[in-house]
Amino acid sequence: MLRQKGYFPEGEIDREIPIHDRTGKNLRLNTDGSIIPKGQHAKDKVSFKIGKVVWGQQSDAPEKVILIEEILWEDGRKELRFGYRTITHEKGAWWWGESALMTPIEDIQELLHLARKNGLLSI
Repeated sequence: MLRQKGYFPEGEIDREIPIHDRTGKNLRLNTDGSIIPKGQHAKDKVSFKIGKVVWGQQSDAPEKVILIEEILWEDGRKELRFGYRTITHEKGAWWWGESALMTPIEDIQELLHLARKNGLLSI
């Protein structure tokens, strides 16, 4: 079972998760982002907004927060991004997880239920 969990609706600007890193800072989430498409250059980056978000602190790894984010593209498409933030070993600050998400099945089921309850999923 997730230690803590929550939801941010689309349009909410202050997205602070009350779990602090070793520097004492709470996890703050962005409301926008960008990517550089494969084979392109920095000048070709594509921007997106982050709509609804559900999050949960992993049950067996309190330094890890799992995220399901609604990605809103400028052309009207919507996608879901599954990811996590973790605390770095060296500095103890929040960092975007760069490896595949590995988490207990129960944690992901609980987060998917929260996503469905808040309109990120319709299944």
